[in-house]
Amino acid sequence: MVSATYKIGENLTEGLTKDTARIETSQILQYAVAKYPNLTEVDVHARADMTDEYGNSKEEEVATLTYSRATLDRINWQNFNTNNMWNIPIADSADVARAFLY
Repeated sequence: MVSATYKIGENLTEGLTKDTARIETSQILQYAVAKYPNLTEVDVHARADMTDEYGNSKEEEVATLTYSRATLDRINWQNFNTNNMWNIPIADSADVARAFLY
């Protein structure tokens, strides 16, 4: 099993931030499969700076995702729409903060 944690960077708009986060997840998964050919599962933890209704900011985990090897083997990375990266069934399990849902 491989586990990866990364921080989502801010982008020009909320939509671009969400898109970039999914692209980064795709890149992490492709790297993990190439680097660890015998992996059985990849867990991805995405973190981001979040601001509450009182204006207080702190870094929080905004997505916890699990991808099995069987799922990763099904993805055709050249034709894959990364907007689906955090959706089930592409992710075998996905816990995504409301602010990062489409």
